[in-house]
Amino acid sequence: MLLLHRDIRWFVLPGGEAVDCGRHKLLRRLLYSLATARLRRPGQPLARVELLAAGWPDERILPRAAANRMHVALFRLRRMGLGAWLEHVEDGWRLSPALEIEVSDAPSPPAPSPALPHVLMRQAG
Repeated sequence: MLLLHRDIRWFVLPGGEAVDCGRHKLLRRLLYSLATARLRRPGQPLARVELLAAGWPDERILPRAAANRMHVALFRLRRMGLGAWLEHVEDGWRLSPALEIEVSDAPSPPAPSPALPHVLMRQAG
């Protein structure tokens, strides 16, 4: 299960690792859009244009620059631990339909489980 803060200030990966993304507004906007789409319309991808609008609202970007920005941002989401669940499909990008998502209002992620003492909160980036 992926546990997400309602504003994506943090998330906890299915393996239990907490990731702080409070300082990464772009990644928060993209993950928020992907998670919202996953919850509202499971299995349906977000089109590239939808992700661009979510990540870079009100910006006019040349197509080549837009593709580069998207590539870098999605790479960063993968590197944050979401790689196994971030899927590129014919019509866009989505979080895997197999991924269970829960949303939390808690100001910080839950404390690490005693069964996973090595898992610490890490900074996204």
